Amino acid sequence: MATVTSRNDDSSLAQAVREEFGLRFVGTQAGACVPRCPDSISTPSTGLTMNATTATTATTTTALHPFYPVAILIPDYRPNTIHPIVLLLVFFFVLAAWLGAVSWFITKRKSVRQRPLPSSEWWWAMWFAGSGIIHITFEGYYAAFHSSMAGSNWIEAQMWKMYSLSDSRYIMSDPFVYIMEGCTALVWGPLCIALALYMIPAKSPYRHPTQMIVSLGQLYGLILYYAIPIVDEWVGGSVKAVSRPEWIFYWGEFVGLNAPWAIVPSYAIYASVVAIVGAFRIAAECQPVSTSSRFEVKDDESDEGLPFLSSN
Repeated sequence: MATVTSRNDDSSLAQAVREEFGLRFVGTQAGACVPRCPDSISTPSTGLTMNATTATTATTTTALHPFYPVAILIPDYRPNTIHPIVLLLVFFFVLAAWLGAVSWFITKRKSVRQRPLPSSEWWWAMWFAGSGIIHITFEGYYAAFHSSMAGSNWIEAQMWKMYSLSDSRYIMSDPFVYIMEGCTALVWGPLCIALALYMIPAKSPYRHPTQMIVSLGQLYGLILYYAIPIVDEWVGGSVKAVSRPEWIFYWGEFVGLNAPWAIVPSYAIYASVVAIVGAFRIAAECQPVSTSSRFEVKDDESDEGLPFLSSN
């Protein structure tokens, strides 16, 4: 390992990293030192026990971070300053406030006041309203600022850094991830909002085609999101290589937080198929075809000498 020269004008960022991870330096040669990281260290601001990793080069750069795999370099990484529980509380508080506002807006619609929504339809509206705001604001933030997220302490950046403990593809700006999140924010997000605020309350005929398209897009994106690291495992790596080894990150965040977008869209697709097939069946039953309305070829011919069809 190359040695890192200790300098008195150490940046405040490096100092903050050392304080965050409890980094200790041990003297070696005169005027030089190398970082020594314990196998397991506790971060006071987050309460998480993390494995500290160091990556040194001959140009005196050190990369310290809690993400897996440990060999990745994130030179501009800044540790979070907000506890994970606080971040979760903020996230769910904002989501609940938004859903409350959407619920109030729906109840004020004239069509809903005249014919209240069934409870099942109300839950569908809440699902798409919640999905839409997450797609546009949370995932949209990542798509726009993924390249600078590691060095930012904006609250959404800290939320994404916390989630990156379960999937380091986000902190590394993996092309598939930010392209997928960008498409989700630009396409599925607005369509979800349109479903929640207009199509479902107004009983629009466009509701079920739109619901099916959005749900197919969500499900397709999630399948790719899960499948890529799993295929990497089959090829020779480990699906948990992008996630920290603690169960809360892999099973709680990577699997658990994304599972609703596998379950609910699947049922939404089924519900839309049933509704569309039912509508076509009713339309067919309302227009029975009688034997007297069949087209028949008459014996006589037109002026041009060609047979013509008529309906009796």
